[in-house]
Amino acid sequence: MKRPLLPESRKSAGLKQFFVTCMIMMAAALSARVYGRTNQNRGLAATDRKIAQAARVERAPRLDGTLSDPLWQSAEPITDFRQREPFEGQTPTEKTEVRILYTRHAVYFGIFCQDSDPTGIVAKVMA
Repeated sequence: MKRPLLPESRKSAGLKQFFVTCMIMMAAALSARVYGRTNQNRGLAATDRKIAQAARVERAPRLDGTLSDPLWQSAEPITDFRQREPFEGQTPTEKTEVRILYTRHAVYFGIFCQDSDPTGIVAKVMA
């Protein structure tokens, strides 16, 4: 029997799926930003580059679909995001906060995506 990735309840399943989707999308975008690839590919000047700071920790944070582990507080939050769609370069309509931790063996992205209308989130049940 497969065990779900995250504990599920009917009411919170949609939010958790949204959170996981945000984590996957933001991890890819941030990994490019950490190394400056995104800005170089777009031809931006060196002064326009954004640098993300990761905090070194001795152990992995608790991976439970929340950012309640105190380790996340040791990382500086990244909040200065811009929209890609529908209006590229504009201030986002929803707040997003990303924190990056790393250990000797792994990098962890903690992403908190706020939604002003979470009841509108449609998600399929994770198996």
